[in-house]
Amino acid sequence: MITLNKLNRQVMLLTCLILGAILSTSAKAADFSTAIAGRVFCDANCNNQIDVDTDEILTKVTVELYNKNGQLIATTTPEVYGGTYIFPDLVVGEKYYVKVVPAYGQNVINAFPSQNAYKINTKTIGVTVVQAGETYYPNDFLLSCCTVGFNQCEWGYNSCWGFSPIDLIKNRFNQLFPNGLVIGGNKTLKFTSASAILRFLPTSNGYYPKSLTWNRVDPSSGCESEFAGNVLALALNVAVSDAGLTTQGYGDRVLPSGKFAGLTVRELLILANQVLGGDYSNLPSNLSIRDLNNTIESVNDFSSSSCGCGGCGTWNGCGGNNGCGGNNGCGGNGGSGCGGYRGGSNGCGGGNKGWKGCGGNYGGWGWGHGGGNGCGGGYGGGCW
Repeated sequence: MITLNKLNRQVMLLTCLILGAILSTSAKAADFSTAIAGRVFCDANCNNQIDVDTDEILTKVTVELYNKNGQLIATTTPEVYGGTYIFPDLVVGEKYYVKVVPAYGQNVINAFPSQNAYKINTKTIGVTVVQAGETYYPNDFLLSCCTVGFNQCEWGYNSCWGFSPIDLIKNRFNQLFPNGLVIGGNKTLKFTSASAILRFLPTSNGYYPKSLTWNRVDPSSGCESEFAGNVLALALNVAVSDAGLTTQGYGDRVLPSGKFAGLTVRELLILANQVLGGDYSNLPSNLSIRDLNNTIESVNDFSSSSCGCGGCGTWNGCGGNNGCGGNNGCGGNGGSGCGGYRGGSNGCGGGNKGWKGCGGNYGGWGWGHGGGNGCGGGYGGGCW
């Protein structure tokens, strides 16, 4: 029988932890003997320089490795190795290119190559491996990061050209939501595809927020009030941020003011799901479902104004073509337009306020959520 003293137990525990970490990444120490490695930072103080002590390390951003012929040979994220991206098992004498792929709402400011590497452009670093056993590090990138949210009107729009928020999940829905996307609590709505979300959003069964009365799978837009649509949009915003498809950290942002000040967006989503499902026990007694609905609506419209980011809540903002202001931006001409080129005659009514689209009578003559192709058209009306 073998006995272990306290020191031996500590040594064994440390050894197990190290072995567990190695096995969890399916990597051996020898794998990193000839490698390219680096980090990706978010510029916190807008000085266009990497400040290791203050700039956030982005763990979910995609980093790609290309060979000398420009062929993509590997893809990774810094999350795999605890905040540092690593491309191991490189061949001596070969030339490689490392490229960062920013998420929606991010822009690459600059690349910072290691001593034996060189900058191709702001997104790309070139490295020629000249010696076995050498790790070329740090090959870092600096990004500006705009925290982006989309409202239910924007999530429910499928553009025939250009970008739509639904594009973020259209081809990876099953990966993001292997059991479907479920909102609510005691009563739930379950969505099994991106097309089901498009069919549901924006909701068209009345302006007054209310909880669910039935469990439904892939409901139509006429089934529920706008509260369900706002909760679904919030769930999508948190999910795409957690997956690194938009700037990470959306769910961890703390509400600085308002009736739910002090909650994180993620905590607000938990509360919203409970209330949507009919459980009001955690909703403060002095607040109503309308207060909750209005707060969620504001959060969904939020975009931060970080470095080089126009922000202001439109998904064509953040420095985009039709950003803050103008006929098609951030509310545009008062009632007509929730932002981007969805404003004006082709818009969705500027957050349930316009007469042409989401919030009006679902009439109008636009291409968006008004007229024959939108909320008041084929998907409007009854529940099925």
